[in-house]
Amino acid sequence: MAKVRVRVWAKKCLEENGPSTTEEICEYITHRSTVGVTMRSLGSVLNSTTGIKKCGRVLVRFTGRSYYVNQWQIIGDDER
Repeated sequence: MAKVRVRVWAKKCLEENGPSTTEEICEYITHRSTVGVTMRSLGSVLNSTTGIKKCGRVLVRFTGRSYYVNQWQIIGDDER
C-alpha cells in the first residue's frame, strides 16, 4: 500500500479514536482498505510522518509472552 494512503488512513484513525496503538491503527486500516498493511511498514510510516508523534508504549500480555506496542497521537492533541 502506498505510504501516502497509509498516512491518510492513520491520521483519520487517530482523529476518530484519539491516541491509538500500532495494532489498533493496523486493524483500522486493514478493515477499511482492500490491501491492508503490515505492522513493520506501518511503524516505519508512522515514525517518519511529521503530523504524528509517539506518545508512549503499552504492554500487551498473552499467555506465556508479553510485548510492548507503541502508542501514537496527532501532534497538538495534548493541548486540547
